[in-house]
Amino acid sequence: MNRLDYSQIKFVAKLIYDSYKIPVIFCDQDKNIIFEHHVDVKNPINKTMFPSLIHGNDEVRVPLIKVTNFLENLIFLHVEEFGQRTGTLIIGPSLSTDMTKDTLSRLFHDLQLPKNNQEKLLQYYKKLVQLNRTELFQVAQLAHYLLFQEELDEMVISKQAKLVENMEVFVEQQVQSRRSNASLHMDIHKERYIWQCIKEGDKEGLTRHLQELNLDGVGLLSTKSHIRHTKNSAIVSIALATRAAIDGGLYPEIAFTMSDLYIQHIEDSHDVGQINLYSYEYLFELIERVNANKSSNQSKPIRVCKNYIFNHIYDSISIDELAKIVHLNPVYLSQLFKKETGLSLGRYIQREKLFEAQKLLVQTDTSIAEISSLLQFSDQSHFASAFKKYTGLTPREYRKNPKYNT
Repeated sequence: MNRLDYSQIKFVAKLIYDSYKIPVIFCDQDKNIIFEHHVDVKNPINKTMFPSLIHGNDEVRVPLIKVTNFLENLIFLHVEEFGQRTGTLIIGPSLSTDMTKDTLSRLFHDLQLPKNNQEKLLQYYKKLVQLNRTELFQVAQLAHYLLFQEELDEMVISKQAKLVENMEVFVEQQVQSRRSNASLHMDIHKERYIWQCIKEGDKEGLTRHLQELNLDGVGLLSTKSHIRHTKNSAIVSIALATRAAIDGGLYPEIAFTMSDLYIQHIEDSHDVGQINLYSYEYLFELIERVNANKSSNQSKPIRVCKNYIFNHIYDSISIDELAKIVHLNPVYLSQLFKKETGLSLGRYIQREKLFEAQKLLVQTDTSIAEISSLLQFSDQSHFASAFKKYTGLTPREYRKNPKYNT
């Protein structure tokens, strides 16, 4: 859609509402509601109007999935005309799963809400449409296609997913019981199949299997706090997935370093939606690395070098330094690395730093100058030149329209 066409947007909004019975509203750049299609459902506790959750730095023309502290899922799709944002389609709220009284109790604990409002909120949740993660992404993809006639990969939505900030403050107290018996756990055979897919590097199998599962509400790893329960579940999943990847041939130090990094992100997060995104992202990143490792039969010195580069990506890495670690002559190491990987050692180091830069540009608000400095490029001009040669885009262009290289 090259020009803003309210009649077309209104048609898309009604089509989505009629198909999914999920509320849809459209507001202008000043957050005024232009039209809406919805059932009469309002959160009895949280009075925040959803248009107020629109942020000035939101990505345009890419669906953003935002999760409120009340676990409501919302899809935001910004449209523009002549380079200016002119309106936003908001689809939701929806829920990922049934809201049980136990989950609600933990949620009230996290948000420090008076318990006498629990029943009102439970009745509100019962009126919301349920869409699991796959269905939610499909609605986002459909809305994007109907508006812009452009196919969009699910991973693009996942990478761009943002979460609502400053609606409420999560206050976590020490969990008295780290783990208790749950009324429902995942079937052991279904769980083992997840780890088998990771071990074998079966991305399609894992994608298909996760679409068939509803992981929301499975097990109970904290009796008081919903966010603590989600964190514990994610950490257990990461630990098991890490060992499956090692069994699949991934170098242990790489696997454990990745595991530490993701667990740190999870512990630092106070949003359930973000924690779940980290869990899914980790599984698929492990599969990518398992497959990359299987595609080559490399010697131990080369694997040690790759592991060191991965662990020290933010440091200045020299060939002489790597040669000392593997006890080889620098010239011989360079020749061996080129023979086994097809890349010179210097080129490989730069490629890994640029790949890290891609992730920083998309997943953080870190400035381009700071990214250049963090990754030890001599100056921003050198970084921009190398980045464009690698991706075909300048860092600024890439941040607006990310495309991951493999």
